[in-house]
Amino acid sequence: MQSSARSALAIWAAVSALAALVGCGVDKGAAGAPCHASAECATGLCYLNQCLVPGRDEDNDGLDNATEHVLGSNPVVADTDNDGKPDGAEAGADPVHPQNSDGDGLADLLESAVVDSDRDCLADEVDDHNSVPEPDAHVLAAIGCGHVGVCAAAQSVITATCKTGVLSCDYHAVPGFAAAETCDGKDNDCDGEIDEGFAYAGSSIGEPCSGVGACGAGIVECRGAMAGCSSNPGGSHDQSKAESCNGVDDNCDGAVDEGFLLDGLPIGSPCLGTGECGLGVVECGAGGQPRCGSNPGGSSPHSKPETCNGLDDDCDGATDNGLMWQGIAMGYPCTTTGICGVGTVVCGAGSQPVCSSAPGNSDSKAHAEVCNGLDDNCNGATDEGFDFAGVPLGGACPATGAARHRSSAATWRGRATAAGRRT
Repeated sequence: MQSSARSALAIWAAVSALAALVGCGVDKGAAGAPCHASAECATGLCYLNQCLVPGRDEDNDGLDNATEHVLGSNPVVADTDNDGKPDGAEAGADPVHPQNSDGDGLADLLESAVVDSDRDCLADEVDDHNSVPEPDAHVLAAIGCGHVGVCAAAQSVITATCKTGVLSCDYHAVPGFAAAETCDGKDNDCDGEIDEGFAYAGSSIGEPCSGVGACGAGIVECRGAMAGCSSNPGGSHDQSKAESCNGVDDNCDGAVDEGFLLDGLPIGSPCLGTGECGLGVVECGAGGQPRCGSNPGGSSPHSKPETCNGLDDDCDGATDNGLMWQGIAMGYPCTTTGICGVGTVVCGAGSQPVCSSAPGNSDSKAHAEVCNGLDDNCNGATDEGFDFAGVPLGGACPATGAARHRSSAATWRGRATAAGRRT
């Protein structure tokens, strides 16, 4: 590019020298001044009726003013032919010999790549006769139709027609051609792009992606004519595993812990805990097994220490377990004093274990003490509270002879009996 610019400047230097001789003694215009000839400019270059500095690039298109003057392009318009490509890019690496795609003698920077002057479906830049329509269908196909992708190896079978400026390419004989791109790693529609239009979660083929659930990072790829993430099930780097009850989507199917049931209830359903633990939610517990969240060890346990109340407070499936009366477990036989005899260990007042046959309990036979040689009130004493003349039962009573003794003894028994009846 620099050598070409130097060549253009050398040419222009000679022209400028000649112009200087012709215009000697005349005031010359500065850069930007209007002009009709280069001799009128102090800069030595008059182009498009404006004095320009030869080595300056007015339009920043990659070509200096002197080069654009030589080529005939517009020095103050970056894209002379208005086809979207800067003049410098269209001129190529050697502006002294600019690119001429169609070989018609006009540089590409002067012929538009979008304008079709003769409406033969060939843009002027690639049409060597801009005013005469191209009659050869194979020439039309060779210039205007796609020759990449699956079409690259089948150019000879591609034909084309042009009607009212609209090109129609016929690719039906091209093996593997499809008007709509297929997700298969090929350029089926011969447009220079492979698998365009296919995406997974907004990412195109070849871009990073995140698989479903635990499947993690992967690359978007074609799978079964559709785009998918390589780490998903069936992908080239499948990271899925058998589902476990752990709060994670292990098999990457979009569902978490599916197939795990507690008494027929799936994970996330309401459940009723054991005993007094009440309402909870089915969840995954230790060891990967479903449990009710309100049970002991759950995420919202409702269990309490066991109390003697006929309920399963600690939610272990047993009622009043671990509680004892005199070393005897709940529900087992027990024995109390006197006539109260055998009962069962049960919960009594104050939520404490008791023997059911003891006084005051559900199966008690205790009643007021009777003078009968028994412990009727089950307090561990027999016939307590009975006496004769202040002498308790079994105590010695006064006598003055055998008869008196017998009489006294009889009187004792009678009074004691009477006393028993009164009580």
